[in-house]
Order: sequence, then structure tokens, then C-alpha cells
Amino acid sequence: QLRLTSADPQTALLALQKEGITMLDMQMTDPLTWEFTVRRTDVKIVKRIANRRGEKLTFIRSFGMFWALLHLRKRPILLLGMLSLFLLSCYVPSRVFFVEVEGNVTVPSRYIAQQAEDCGIYFGASRKAVRSEQVKNRLLSRMPQLQWAGVNTKGCTAIITVKERPAAPVPPVHG
Repeated sequence: QLRLTSADPQTALLALQKEGITMLDMQMTDPLTWEFTVRRTDVKIVKRIANRRGEKLTFIRSFGMFWALLHLRKRPILLLGMLSLFLLSCYVPSRVFFVEVEGNVTVPSRYIAQQAEDCGIYFGASRKAVRSEQVKNRLLSRMPQLQWAGVNTKGCTAIITVKERPAAPVPPVHG
């Protein structure tokens, strides 16, 4: 938004119009002064014409996406915070941060989680690397007390579902 002060503002505005400058929101603030809005790319042309004609041109304010982004340069902490949030929003959904165990009765959840950690399900593991079939087979080979195991990921949580082997019946002791 610019303010043009001239002895003959109508002729000055016609000169701008002849150069192909589009002026918006035109307001006459007094008989010698007009305020109007031009595109950012036209500001240099308007300045050149005003200087050539001997008129006073005052920059009032700027608005729009370009200027808003330009003002962000003066706020490095805000930019750093926005960049950090962006990077985290790209990184966090692709990682495992929590492990849940369900379906176990006699085998402790903590023990299953420790064994799963050795099989590739650990804090910060890539969700893509947690291949359910591979982890399941490795977990079953490490823990003979499990009959079945499945691994799913939901958000940043790995859910290990297990089914324990039935306890072998103990033969009665005759004495």
C-alpha cells in the first residue's frame, strides 16, 4: 500500500495507469494525496515514475504471503520451532515408541517385550523394519512356551498378541 503526494495527483495516476500499473483500493485522503495498493512486482516501476515526475511516494504497509514469510526471518526461534514440528511430524509416525503385549496369562509381559526387543521391536525401531512374519518366527523360536504370536503396529505402538501353549498335564504320582 502506497501514498502518493503530488501537485497534480490525477496526472500522476494517469501516468501510472499508462504504464500498466493496476491500482486497487484507491482513496483520496486530501486534494493532493492518494493512497492505493499495487502488486509487489509493480512497486519499483511506481517508484521510478514518481521520482521522474518529482512526486513524493510513501510506503504505508505490506501484506500478503510474501511479506509474511519475509517477516518470519526476524523470528528465528519461531522458525526453528516450526521446522522441528515439521520434521517430528514426518519422523514420529514411522517409529515404534511403545510396546504392548496382550493375550498372555502365565508368561510375563515384560519378558515377552524383552525377547521382542532382541527380535527387532525396540524403542525407536522403524515400523517398516518390524515385519510381522519375521518377528513372529524369531519370537516363537526364542520362547517355546508360546503357541502363536502376531505383531501389529498402530501409530507409534507395536502390539504383540500371543497365545500361550497349554500347560502339559502333570501325571499323577502314585506312592
